[in-house]
Amino acid sequence: MLVLCALGALLVPGVAAAGPPAPEHRPPAPAGTPELVRTGPDRVTLRMRLDRPLARRFDGELLARVAVDGRIASLAAAPARRGRRGACYRTSLTPRRVELGRLYAVVLLVDGAEPVTTLVALRAPRRSDARGARPAC
Repeated sequence: MLVLCALGALLVPGVAAAGPPAPEHRPPAPAGTPELVRTGPDRVTLRMRLDRPLARRFDGELLARVAVDGRIASLAAAPARRGRRGACYRTSLTPRRVELGRLYAVVLLVDGAEPVTTLVALRAPRRSDARGARPAC
């Protein structure tokens, strides 16, 4: 009898454990051009704004990654400028080659959606990129 009660409890939706989130109907898309900035001799930082926030896993990790020059990196939420719509994200990584002005393929990989590819030129850092300054997102 106890086994039947336990099986019955599994059939009730509120009692069952939460599963993975349903796939999104339309994946988030870049809202504007992503920005790729050289932050060191062999490091770059990617900042991008999306038209809507990315979904998160049960543990808070974003359900998306980016690939820059074939190198995959996790995204982290970043603060946005006041008055700007969309969700801002950033990551820092080491590409194969770091050359100012070079075009890099930036691929947004959202779980359960088709990849979105954009070409972005690497630029030199500006004074506004200094630590503590609000990102251009």
